[in-house]
Amino acid sequence: MARKTEKGREIWRGQLEKVENLEMSTVGRGIWREN
Repeated sequence: MARKTEKGREIWRGQLEKVENLEMSTVGRGIWREN
């Protein structure tokens, strides 16, 4: 059970990183556009 939870956390962490990267790139584009 603990192992399954660990794997789930790894996947969740990967998903969060993807979302953060998307937000960062979107914010970056917005800044570029405004300047």
